[in-house]
Amino acid sequence: MRLLCLLLVVKLVKKILKVAKANRLDGKLNDIEIIEGKKLNFDTIKFVSKIIKYLFYIIIFVNASDIMGLEIITEQISDLLSYLPQLFAALVIFIIGLLFANFVKNGLKSLFESMDLSGCKMISQVVFFIILTFISITALNQAGIDTEIVANNINMIIAAFLLAFAIAFGFGAREVVSKLLKTFYARKTFEVG
Repeated sequence: MRLLCLLLVVKLVKKILKVAKANRLDGKLNDIEIIEGKKLNFDTIKFVSKIIKYLFYIIIFVNASDIMGLEIITEQISDLLSYLPQLFAALVIFIIGLLFANFVKNGLKSLFESMDLSGCKMISQVVFFIILTFISITALNQAGIDTEIVANNINMIIAAFLLAFAIAFGFGAREVVSKLLKTFYARKTFEVG
């Protein structure tokens, strides 16, 4: 009886989501290229219906454990259910961050292409992964997972790249800077004419 009720509820939710056009988000998410040629394959209706189905399984399991007098199982499952809103918020943060990272990637790509700069695809992809990394860390923090070690390691890696870039830029611009300094001191020593 409960299994039949579960199937009816899942079908009803699927129909409601189709009428509400919940799959509009799918098109935007599936257009995102994570790696060149590889796209997401996300189906909102299937995802939500599976969540509802598993929630019904959990409810049936809780009822069965209550009947058998296993309160510890009921307590643990209620703790899991109280964690679900936090997990849902983390998922929403990740999806919004993924859309934002894709927006920035496409904006940078079109900006660099309009300026005829080379390497626009690579630079926009690197920026995409940097933003996605920070969004992922934020989503994991929202989910209650301690990411201090990961965040510290990523900060050290970014600092190392910035230091390497600064050193390379300093050595590359050494002659230009020396000529600028020579002209600065030459102006103080010599007058025009």
